[in-house]
Amino acid sequence: MLLLLLFPVLLFALPWVIPRRWLPACGLTVLYAAICLVIDETRSQCAGCGGFGAALGWALFVLACGGFFFSFVARLAVLFFSKKGEVAPGPTAFSSDTTTALAALGLACVAVWQTVVITRYWFDHGLWIHGALAVLALGWVALGRLYREERGKHGLRIFSGAGAVTTVCALAWSLQMPAKAIAAAEEAAGGKPYCLLTSGRKGLRPVRDRLDLSGFVMQDGPVSPRHATLAIGESREPVWRYWSYRRAAFEPEFLGGVLTCELRDNAAKDLGWVQAKVQPPESRFWLAGGQWRIPAEYRGGARDRPPAVTFHAQGKDFQPLPASTQKPAVMDLIQSRVSVTLCDLRMLHVWQAETDANHKVEPAGMEAGLEKQSVESRGSSRKELQYAGRDETGRISTWLMCHQGGGTCRHAFRREGVVVEFQHSRNQFAQWKETQDAAWKRVKSFAVTWPDAMPQSCKS
Repeated sequence: MLLLLLFPVLLFALPWVIPRRWLPACGLTVLYAAICLVIDETRSQCAGCGGFGAALGWALFVLACGGFFFSFVARLAVLFFSKKGEVAPGPTAFSSDTTTALAALGLACVAVWQTVVITRYWFDHGLWIHGALAVLALGWVALGRLYREERGKHGLRIFSGAGAVTTVCALAWSLQMPAKAIAAAEEAAGGKPYCLLTSGRKGLRPVRDRLDLSGFVMQDGPVSPRHATLAIGESREPVWRYWSYRRAAFEPEFLGGVLTCELRDNAAKDLGWVQAKVQPPESRFWLAGGQWRIPAEYRGGARDRPPAVTFHAQGKDFQPLPASTQKPAVMDLIQSRVSVTLCDLRMLHVWQAETDANHKVEPAGMEAGLEKQSVESRGSSRKELQYAGRDETGRISTWLMCHQGGGTCRHAFRREGVVVEFQHSRNQFAQWKETQDAAWKRVKSFAVTWPDAMPQSCKS
């Protein structure tokens, strides 16, 4: 404990006790160590990672790093402005080469990181990612061959060699990961059928080949909360696990998931190294105990917690968007989006208002067989109108809101414990019953196996 408390003092004193020639190498080493510790700590997941001990550790770490770099800069300033610095011995060949190699190490790590990010964004395939890294390694080697240095100087070759070795080591780490992931999947499955999902540009997707289980493909991100997930058992109620690099194993999952892959025996063992990327003609998955199949032209998707199916449709019969070689405009996708929540929400829509501290809802008559309600929101001088329809129990089962002066209505309804939400033209307001029937017919057409039992309720 005493050594831990003295750690900031030791790091603060370090720049003043080492020879000047070793300052750059020492500074880079401490910087890299600090970055690795921060990355390791921020990505750790454990029940006891918190409290006073964690706060004290972070405080000591920040104090130690801040003290070192303040002392480091102060030492450099003293050497720069001191007259003794003019006659002080220069760096030896070994210390200079060490600094060069450390600088190349950091630059190579940044280059590998950016290469992986760019190739994942544009191609989303392990073959492209690792091919780009191989080209990067060759580029480092070529850098050392382009220029001839003076006799006795090897700085450029050391720089390019360190960069090439770093890139090759990163590539080797990534390519040895599929064997570990496959062994871990077989062990976690315990002889039961299973399948694997890995991180992709649009979220978790089925694993196509062994390269999809490589280290640089199995990476979480904004749309993928996990590096990879494993589904085991039955399609209706699979057991979920997620990949942990820290433990090199699939750990029990608490987030759930959408089953978009087929459960099979020895699913990972049968994978080849390279499989061509094929655009599926439809979106198929299991969710909430049911199987769903959405044709590609509807741009279907799904999410869990709460379980919801999404697709894009337009018109009174909820037909797909027109086929085009160009990507639809963002506004067109928003207006054509249909969301089907596979559980019973208390509030049909996030904009549905009831009298509370922020809203004042008052009756305003009837229209088209629906209760017309005036909604006054706190902080807004404009009143909105919402419409509600009730079932035989008196519960709201239909909700609409059409903004005054606007041409679009937001519409949501509840049927068989499922909540459907979409938008349509103001001109369709009077035909709200027919619109709901058409939407429900389209939803049912996507269900290959309708869930046996819907969850009773879920959070809005």
